[in-house]
Amino acid sequence: MGEDHNVEEDNTNVEIIVELEADEFNSLQLAKRSLVGKVLSSKSLNKGSVRNILAKAWGEPANLKVTDMGTNLFLFSFESMKDMKGVLSKGPWVSFWIQIHGLPLEMMNTSNAARIMNRVGEVMEVENPSVEGNPVRTFIRARV
Repeated sequence: MGEDHNVEEDNTNVEIIVELEADEFNSLQLAKRSLVGKVLSSKSLNKGSVRNILAKAWGEPANLKVTDMGTNLFLFSFESMKDMKGVLSKGPWVSFWIQIHGLPLEMMNTSNAARIMNRVGEVMEVENPSVEGNPVRTFIRARV
């Protein structure tokens, strides 16, 4: 009645490689009208609460979108550069240090740090990554 069949399992792994394309134009457009913010609180906040509070404080910018990027870390996407710049100009904002990793050694200097950080905001201080011409770390940083 029931026949025994010997079935050999094929344990061969198949590797599939798919090359993906970045939507660089749309990503760049979004980045130009977005801000990343960290809420400094011991309490974890949800994006709805953060959006409601900040939208009121920022004068209700049109179509403000908030994306949760981790514990109290949010991406704020604005409909226009004008709205984003309006929020930036209203302050008050806390300055902070930003590190830039992965630069070739010959590009790690205060001039390049300032050049890069000027795209982020007002540069308040740039730390020299070298002492007496010798690198002391593998990154450059500036306070904005």
